[in-house]
Amino acid sequence: MKHLITTIVIALFLSSCLTTKKMDNIIEEYEGGLTTKLKTSDYITINTPGLLKTEAASVTAKGKDKVLPLLFYWRFEWSRIPTLNSYIPIANINSTIIQYANTKKLKEKLNGQKIELTINKVPTTFSLTYRDHLAFFVVYYVQWGRVFIDPQKQDITIGYRILKDNIETKKGAITVADPSKPLDLKFLQSIKKMTGDYLELYDNMIKDMSKQFVDKLLLEI
Repeated sequence: MKHLITTIVIALFLSSCLTTKKMDNIIEEYEGGLTTKLKTSDYITINTPGLLKTEAASVTAKGKDKVLPLLFYWRFEWSRIPTLNSYIPIANINSTIIQYANTKKLKEKLNGQKIELTINKVPTTFSLTYRDHLAFFVVYYVQWGRVFIDPQKQDITIGYRILKDNIETKKGAITVADPSKPLDLKFLQSIKKMTGDYLELYDNMIKDMSKQFVDKLLLEI
């Protein structure tokens, strides 16, 4: 019973310390700079119909606390669920596509035509979760816990239209699979540091997915 009470106290302590506002402040500190303008190109137009430009880097919701009390097994869980400002991945996609397309000589392949891209879907949501387990046996118990970030997988989907003298010559849509994986809290690592590590991985993932899009696009046109 002592260990059960300790587990509950730890869960309540972490839950009260890591408020939704605190989580948003951590993300804001890492993902600042939302005033950066989107890059432009003389032959690539990138439309962002889902872009909601706000000042906040994220909006975090409180997940539903869960308790599973059984006779020989208990599980406790709480979570914080941030949704990033869509400007963060869209600005990253925008700059990466334009830079990488120039490197891959997309303009030359279009041969005087222009291309219009529409970013339809991007990954923006993840959860930071604390989960603890207690299994009771006759004369002893086993306890194991986990603090981790779990991305809500969402493939990037971008539609395209190729235009010659404002007349559409080809159109399509390309999807790039989301390869994200859960990230666990390391020994003696703070939640702030883990969140920063995750956001760094996230930003690099968005860049890699954007490059994959350009590679797929080159194969289609």
